[in-house]
Amino acid sequence: MKLHSVLFLIFSLTINAFGQNLLDKDEYNVISISGANLRKKPNLNSEILAKLPYGSKIKITQEKLLLKDTIGSYTSYSEKEKFTIPIIGNWVQVLFKEKKGYLFDSYINKTPTIKDYYITQEELSDINTNYKILFPGSNCFNNFWPPTNTNWYGIYKTNEKSSFELKKIVINYHMGWIDPKQPNEIGIIEDFIISTNNSKNLLFIIGSKLKLNEGKTEGEWRNGSKNIEAKIDENHVTTLTLKDNGKTQILNPNNKERIYFTNIFWEGDVDNDGIKDYIISFGEKQMYIFLYLSSESDDNDIVKPVAIYCSGFCC
Repeated sequence: MKLHSVLFLIFSLTINAFGQNLLDKDEYNVISISGANLRKKPNLNSEILAKLPYGSKIKITQEKLLLKDTIGSYTSYSEKEKFTIPIIGNWVQVLFKEKKGYLFDSYINKTPTIKDYYITQEELSDINTNYKILFPGSNCFNNFWPPTNTNWYGIYKTNEKSSFELKKIVINYHMGWIDPKQPNEIGIIEDFIISTNNSKNLLFIIGSKLKLNEGKTEGEWRNGSKNIEAKIDENHVTTLTLKDNGKTQILNPNNKERIYFTNIFWEGDVDNDGIKDYIISFGEKQMYIFLYLSSESDDNDIVKPVAIYCSGFCC
């Protein structure tokens, strides 16, 4: 079979799979933190039947997608450019309680099932409970976290070396769609998008049940760490050893597993307790990025893993 035929078959199967997943009439949820409008007809100018808050449960009641549309946009930045990216989706007929109407499908999805990490659920203990770590833009749906009782903060680059700023931010969720080339074609789901009200120079996002101190903080971004030593044994297993504050600690998520250290994303005092915190990634195709905070550690350790972010082929 020729290569272009194989690619066409894969693309066709992908479209069919996405269509079936979207229209299987199972229960869905409103994932937009700011909510979504249930409308009488499938267009933005139609009468609003109900304002559905985040988490509202709905059921899809039709067999096909209706009317591609663009509602709103979000902003993304590279090192030198600003991008305004349209939010593209389709109108779908849904049932909310006793009301039947239309929703923009970029703002709905099923509740995700968070997959297992390198460490077991028992070893995770309270990880991802009091803290979350996110990165703006395109994401695995494993990084979906309800916003309830969570304060969201961004760490931003400044013009000063080793100086950053912690700011409170507003985040939102929607599904990203590939815009079809032909005007009558229906788009297909591309990814789960995390957007913020202020994404310029934003490096990462921390969710915390506790309030963090906003303002300037010192740190290093993707610049390694003098406090962490990485050793690879004959089985190609990397052991990360942290030495700080007169203590020594192994940072590997699970010493029983064959786990690959990838990168130290961040070293700096996020929680403002005078001791450095870390963001460290492990894995290859499946990558898990751990947030370690010093303020949550016990007397025997320097830092404690409090949150995990999934990246790569993890969804």
